[in-house]
Amino acid sequence: MKTNEIKKGEKIFEEGQEANSVYLIKSGEVVVKFGQLEEKLEKNDVIGIESLINENYTESAIAHTDVKLTELTPEEFKELYSGTDVEKKAIKSFTKRTMKLLGWL
Repeated sequence: MKTNEIKKGEKIFEEGQEANSVYLIKSGEVVVKFGQLEEKLEKNDVIGIESLINENYTESAIAHTDVKLTELTPEEFKELYSGTDVEKKAIKSFTKRTMKLLGWL
């Protein structure tokens, strides 16, 4: 687990890149691009949740403002947040973005 400081406009990860980290937003805003869909996420939101089940990221994440992130391996995320509200919120948010992209919402 480590803390990263990302400047406004910098890519955190991009679609298709090897997914090896989950990120908890500690401050700032991140724009997640998932197909044609864009969503702004903020403090206490999680990005990169697909690293728990996929080899590659299925979305791109860019710092909308200067951002501070806690970077965790999938194993660290599972150990710290399994069964918590943080995990539930992350899964719900990712599922909602997927459903919007598929036109189900």
